Amino acid sequence: MNSPRDILRIATGGSVDDGKSTLIGRLLLDTDCLAEDQLEMARSNLAVTDGLRQERLQGITIDVAYRYFSTSDCRVILADSPGHFEYTRNMITATSTADALLLLVDVTKGLTEQTKRHFYLASLLKVPYLLVCVNKMDLVGFSEGHFYSICKTINFMQRDLSFGKIDFIPISALSGENIARKSSRMPWCKGSSLLGRLAEIPRMQIYQSNQTRAYVQRRVSIQGLDYYQIWLCTGKLKVGNQIKAYPGDEVLTVNSLKNWKFPVTHVSAPAAVLVTFEEHRALERGTLLCKLDDANLPKNTNQLEATVCWMDNAPLRRDSRYKLMHTTNLTDITDLQVCSKVDIDRHIAVACASGVETNDICNMQITLARKIAVDTWQSNRLTGSFVLIDDQTNFTAAAGFITAVK
Repeated sequence: MNSPRDILRIATGGSVDDGKSTLIGRLLLDTDCLAEDQLEMARSNLAVTDGLRQERLQGITIDVAYRYFSTSDCRVILADSPGHFEYTRNMITATSTADALLLLVDVTKGLTEQTKRHFYLASLLKVPYLLVCVNKMDLVGFSEGHFYSICKTINFMQRDLSFGKIDFIPISALSGENIARKSSRMPWCKGSSLLGRLAEIPRMQIYQSNQTRAYVQRRVSIQGLDYYQIWLCTGKLKVGNQIKAYPGDEVLTVNSLKNWKFPVTHVSAPAAVLVTFEEHRALERGTLLCKLDDANLPKNTNQLEATVCWMDNAPLRRDSRYKLMHTTNLTDITDLQVCSKVDIDRHIAVACASGVETNDICNMQITLARKIAVDTWQSNRLTGSFVLIDDQTNFTAAAGFITAVK
């Protein structure tokens, strides 16, 4: 059985009709991950994901559709988000935890406005690996010139943006060229096939960090012994480690670790684990635990600067009360200031002349009723993110990414 660290999380991006559904169908077919009743449909037109498209045409909102397939050495979770502008928030949801984004470009149309938006959002979300899939190469005779024209345009666009790694691959999802194996029709293409490149991507990067971060979920009693149930979201933990507990700044020593069956001496993220400390302290739900010798410890603050994507169908209301959920820590917001909106077409921040509505991306200053321990999104994607909750409706109003703390 694969361990959690043998899972690769990828997301798709791109405009409507650039071929995302066809590519997903091809990946499922070429990895033998289709059910019997789907095989005939896939062999004829690769329309195995068209049910989602029909639902969208009928006005049914699909958040993110998850598809699963396996390669020879890992399991893959693929998050498919709609390509329409009104579903921009869904692309952010799908990409925020991904190891890589497959950005599809129709070589016959070039970069559309929505493709450019997804490209910019991938930079905003600090996606570790961006793979630009230049699709429908069969329609241009597998032309090397057409492919490199797209590459040149994207390289020009990324000059002022930030990516961990960006790569390009020419494909034809419909005919399967360069998907499971290298295409003989594009001998000029350097590098391996799409599946070959996916196999080279570091997995579960969101959990791999030199920073140890864990948070308390609850206190439990098992056979007369008291444990704290914690979620280790990044880094490693072992018996004997000195731990700093936030927001109280207490220093604790790990006495024992236990998974759901056996005692263990060490554990790596991601993991749910039971822990006891040599010191007897009462820790609340949401307490953040970090190794004392970490190079970069979180900041204890009640003032945040963040980039926020508004997800609620209801606009931001000045007279409403909102709460901030950070890991398992729910905190009242006493002040929320919108500093600017992000113009994702021009890649600049502009004055917020109107209200904040669905799919708007804003830069905000947030003041909390009490201090919490946080990281920036750039240093830790799990403890550097949060959601805003409407206190009246209990709906998720927005997703936020911490850019700075005071």
